[in-house]
Amino acid sequence: MLTGLCLLMMIRTVCTSSSERPLLMFLRFPAWLARASLLRAGWVLILSLVSLLFAACVWAQSDELAALQARAESGESAAQFALGARYLHGEGVEADNFEALRWLTLAADQGNANAQYNIAVMYLNGLGVIQDQAEALDWFVKAANNGDRQSQFTLGVALFNGQMGAVQNVPEAYKWFTLAGAGGHQSAAANAVLIQELLPPAEVARVQDEVRQWIEQFNARLASSQQP
Repeated sequence: MLTGLCLLMMIRTVCTSSSERPLLMFLRFPAWLARASLLRAGWVLILSLVSLLFAACVWAQSDELAALQARAESGESAAQFALGARYLHGEGVEADNFEALRWLTLAADQGNANAQYNIAVMYLNGLGVIQDQAEALDWFVKAANNGDRQSQFTLGVALFNGQMGAVQNVPEAYKWFTLAGAGGHQSAAANAVLIQELLPPAEVARVQDEVRQWIEQFNARLASSQQP
């Protein structure tokens, strides 16, 4: 009887060892594999979403560039300037100073002040063109007459110091600093205050009257160009 009991206990022990242990090992391995698979699947999903978003951005930029190119080719000066600026800075296209100058010139010929200013800077620094300060000054004058504040400020500096081939003319420099300052250019406004102290009161009054006339004529020209 005792022998039989021991035999049953041995059989039970063997059965327990041979049935439960492999089962536990089998249960543990799929749980680890599931966690690893989920983690890998999560990263795959994230990378896929990132790739899709990147592709969508590329397609959107491509469509935007194509639309901008079409508008520029149709003669829209704002689009010509924007396309020229892209080529100048390499935004969405390969940087190309020559192509930038071509589009900026088309916009500038239609009176686009931003394009005129950028062309002036290109000639001043020799970007895509032979450096030519006199040519730069001509473009700064065009942009200044079209209301570009930075060009007005630059023109004031050139006239005050006699730079870029300009003949020194303090009253004319005062005029352009005053105009740029009236448009919100703080450095120009500060320079106008300083130069005003150097000029006779009668000269200051004359220049200020000229500035008022310039602003009136500019506003009238602007309003006329915006009429359908």
